Amino acid sequence: MKKLVGIITVLALFTSVASAELLKNFKANGSIEVLSITANNASDYDDAGVNDKYSETKARVIVGATFDLNDDVDAKVTAIKSDRHYGETTLAPQNANGILSAFTFEEAYINLKGVLGLDHRIGRQHYNTSDNLVIYYGPTGWFAEGLGAGAALDGWSSTYTKDKLTIGAISAKVFETAGSNTTMIDSDLYGLTANYDLYEYLNPGFYYYQRDDRTAGITLQDKLTVMGVTARGKVVGFNYGFEYAMNGGGDKAKAGTGVDEEYAGTLMAMKADYDLDVAKVGKFNFMGQYIVGSGDKTATDKKDKEFYDIRSNFRPGLIASGLAGGITSPGELTAMILGVNLTPNKWDGKLNLDAKMYNAKYTERTLDGIGTELDLIATWTHSDDVCLKLAYAMFTPDQDFAGVGAETDAVSLMNFYMNVKF
Repeated sequence: MKKLVGIITVLALFTSVASAELLKNFKANGSIEVLSITANNASDYDDAGVNDKYSETKARVIVGATFDLNDDVDAKVTAIKSDRHYGETTLAPQNANGILSAFTFEEAYINLKGVLGLDHRIGRQHYNTSDNLVIYYGPTGWFAEGLGAGAALDGWSSTYTKDKLTIGAISAKVFETAGSNTTMIDSDLYGLTANYDLYEYLNPGFYYYQRDDRTAGITLQDKLTVMGVTARGKVVGFNYGFEYAMNGGGDKAKAGTGVDEEYAGTLMAMKADYDLDVAKVGKFNFMGQYIVGSGDKTATDKKDKEFYDIRSNFRPGLIASGLAGGITSPGELTAMILGVNLTPNKWDGKLNLDAKMYNAKYTERTLDGIGTELDLIATWTHSDDVCLKLAYAMFTPDQDFAGVGAETDAVSLMNFYMNVKF
């Protein structure tokens, strides 16, 4: 596997191994994942309707490497292969060349260390954590059907840390087509973040992101900004988090109508959890989360009050957001999540049991109901490198969500997930 990673590294950086120093401090890493899903009623919500029970198994391989180019610059490469379902009869077995060509480079960047007092990542890279409500670029989570490669950004990011203050910045390309200055179409992203570890009970943060979309002639057509404040901490044993964000900018040709419209959406999110260690039983964690993304009642006025994120990874449930075409954004949604997590003492922390209830609806739509979902997940962590999950979920759609007069029988899902790290 190290040989494979070495080959991928060299190809990704389009360079030759002129010296052994190129792979100084070389470290390989990666994972092999398998996700099997069986779902019933996901297409018509009708027990007596068409037989729409189906199952699929998808595998994903991630290989990566970090190494030094010289004393001031290191590099990282991450390649992902997620092109095959089990039993695909239309695809022939892959040979060595086919396997290598199926890997896509989701990260390939160099890191300039301490230049002008900052570290600088330049190249293709992932960005942010997978639970972020506003922006995330990275691999699709284990619970999502398809185990896709996700997305990455091409650009520059930097981080500055001084005592309790951390400042980050990013400038990147989301999309671009090659061409002259009168024909190219592109989408640019800019961002600035700041976090300060003030006290145990209060750690404030701030972020600002701007995405500019241009059409032919380099005319700025769509400018979306998201500015937000965050707070997190621990008070009387409770861990809490708060986030408030608002949109700015506008679309100069909303839905192709040529009508200028101002973005005026808002997002509010609150969460809290509490740890409880019960002797002879185990460690409990109780959590709750409430999220409100504004919606737009009037589509014909000059303000669009629906909240828009840059690229959220909001996932309220294995069914509602895990299946293809599911919810991935908090925009125009009101969601409540309640959960309890238990790590029993009996198995030395290897077994974890998690139960969560999700309820979601549209914030401003006339037919606002979506439904309620219950997820039960058992995780067996054999070691730091081997993890197994077994999950069962049931989603009961609201009458509004299924459509007035339509069936509202529950959707059920069971999945098995394996992750082997190396």
